Amino acid sequence: MKKELGFVFILFFSVVFVLAYSLSIPNPGHGADEIFVYINGKVLSLQSAIDLGEFNRNSYSGGGVSSNIVFGHSDVYVNVGGVNKNLQSAINDKSLCLFDGGAGAYSGVESVGHSADKILVNFNGERSLQATINQGLFAGKWDKVASDVCNGQSFTRSRCGISEAGTGTKTTGECAVCVVSSWTPATDTVCSGTSFTQYSNCGTTRSATGTKTTGECCAASSWTPATNTVCSGTSFTQTSNCGTTRSATGTKPLKIVCSDPAGGYDRLCTNTVQYNTIEIRTVPANTAAVASDTVACMNHCNSMSSLNPTCCELWYSMDHTTNRRLLCAAMGGSPVTSYVDSEIHWASNCYSTC
Repeated sequence: MKKELGFVFILFFSVVFVLAYSLSIPNPGHGADEIFVYINGKVLSLQSAIDLGEFNRNSYSGGGVSSNIVFGHSDVYVNVGGVNKNLQSAINDKSLCLFDGGAGAYSGVESVGHSADKILVNFNGERSLQATINQGLFAGKWDKVASDVCNGQSFTRSRCGISEAGTGTKTTGECAVCVVSSWTPATDTVCSGTSFTQYSNCGTTRSATGTKTTGECCAASSWTPATNTVCSGTSFTQTSNCGTTRSATGTKPLKIVCSDPAGGYDRLCTNTVQYNTIEIRTVPANTAAVASDTVACMNHCNSMSSLNPTCCELWYSMDHTTNRRLLCAAMGGSPVTSYVDSEIHWASNCYSTC
């Protein structure tokens, strides 16, 4: 009865082991579920340790296999980086954890157990244990990778108890390289000559100088109209090149303008105060004045701007009986009609202008 139970038990495990792999297990050899290792504080079959992710870590630890192993053994020989050793030793000294892969095959003596090329494992696909080691699948995982660190940034990474320096290579997301395409504020928004700091679309800064010359930044340098174009004493408003305004007073010199009015004869100025009198010419009695006489008189009155005359008069003098002098004077008042027999009287209005 015991024989039968033992046979059934052995048959059951044989079926389980066969069903665990699709490839044929080497003969002589074993599947990884018949190989036991001490890893991370516990004894597991090699296949279970793989399936449970015990090797898929930043680091893993070994030890000695002290439990009784049934239906399997722990004597497996591997080549790690060109060095022959026991699988458990490779776990314990971290050489397996640090091995990223390469060519290798166990070339030592198999006194007890099997070499790694006679052990079938399923680690991201079925292959021999040695082939799996050579692919670097037992290598510990770095706690940081260059592709997670921004390009050009230095960092330190570690695995399997060692650390090393690295440089990031990431150029996407927060590590995307920014191309400067704009700066604010614009120079034409800051007053000319004013130093300030500009900020780029990438967050960088630079010094700049304003160029704005309008609005609050405009320096008034000219005003129109000019004071010398507006009559002296006249108040007016000037506008600057910046658009601002101010009050001003004209400085253009005034001049007197006397005109020859229609019907100017038989008129005289109401004010008899003569600012200045000249003789135009001497003529015989009862000789009429001619146009050139009135023109000469107006020119004389116009030259009296500083006296500010308002009336210009031409007349005969009374001091000769045969010949008389034709006199002209700039006066105040205004011309009025006056009928004087045998006398020449001509008068016109005079006004100030510039």
